[in-house]
Amino acid sequence: RLTRLFDKPTGVVLNKYEEGRVNPSERYCKENGLPVFERIPFDKDLGMHHSEARIAAQEEKRYAEMFSGILGKASKAASGGVS
Repeated sequence: RLTRLFDKPTGVVLNKYEEGRVNPSERYCKENGLPVFERIPFDKDLGMHHSEARIAAQEEKRYAEMFSGILGKASKAASGGVS
C-alpha cells in the first residue's frame, strides 16, 4: 500500500518457495497486480551458505545468476521499465 501511495515501482521476491504448494503471498501478489521478480526455492544449500556466513552468489553460479536476475528486474522496474 505504501509504494502505491507514493507511486513507487514495486516488485516481490518470494523466499523459501516450494513448488506445488499453496503460497498466500503469491496469491496476494496476483490479486493485487504485484509482479513477482523471483521465487527463491526452499533450498538447504542456500541455507547452509547463509548459516556459514558465506555469500551464496560467490559460492555457486546458479545463485549468482538468480540474484543478478533479481537485481536486473528491480533496476528495470525502478527505471520505469516493465518487469
